Amino acid sequence: MYYENYKKKSNNQLKEILNSDLYHLTARETAQKILEERNVTYQIVDDKPQLFELDCYQLFEKLDEYGLIVYTSKRMGIIEIKQGNNGLLIGLILIALSFICFTVLLTVIFMGFEGSYRPDAGSGVHVMKGWLVGGVSFLIVGSMNYQRDKKAKIRIQFNQNSIKIRKRKIWKKEAFDLSLNSTDIEYKKTKKGYLIFTRWENSIINLFDFQDTNIGDKTEDFLSILTESLNKEVKAE
Repeated sequence: MYYENYKKKSNNQLKEILNSDLYHLTARETAQKILEERNVTYQIVDDKPQLFELDCYQLFEKLDEYGLIVYTSKRMGIIEIKQGNNGLLIGLILIALSFICFTVLLTVIFMGFEGSYRPDAGSGVHVMKGWLVGGVSFLIVGSMNYQRDKKAKIRIQFNQNSIKIRKRKIWKKEAFDLSLNSTDIEYKKTKKGYLIFTRWENSIINLFDFQDTNIGDKTEDFLSILTESLNKEVKAE
């Protein structure tokens, strides 16, 4: 979609698209691809200097741009990040639909045994097969959505030197209360985006993740400055 339209644009227009966060990631990647096909020299301009001017709270507020829910209060010394999706709700709805399918299937079978329901041999098998397939499909897809759901709440309290982590992992809930002074927040690139985590007792606790919505080193620079600023502020406390 973007490719055919952007082939008609000038190199300067493509450079503007490439460096503008107003455009979707796919659009910027397309602009970058066409510039490379034309062997045009381009530069990805990041906002690193501006990021250095922001304090820890302002940096975390920028996580809103990555789809996270962030609350900060410099006066109270609090940073709170929430992350979740609709996997839990969708999963429960689909699982409920699977039980409805199985209930209808068992009712049809029971009515057949009682003699109150006598469909044609062929149509009866198709009806029962349909309810069975529907029930199994809803159950599998519902369970997958439920287990993929990630509910996390991270509360950083500078005044209390603590980081409280509340999250749901598949079928169980997890909670951690860690000391900020002994905790370093790190990040790493994944296939889909970036993961922010901390190490605790020879294990890794995933705090939250998000998909990368930038190209070049914009997100990398942002996370580097974000984690560096947080860890410095912790040590200062």
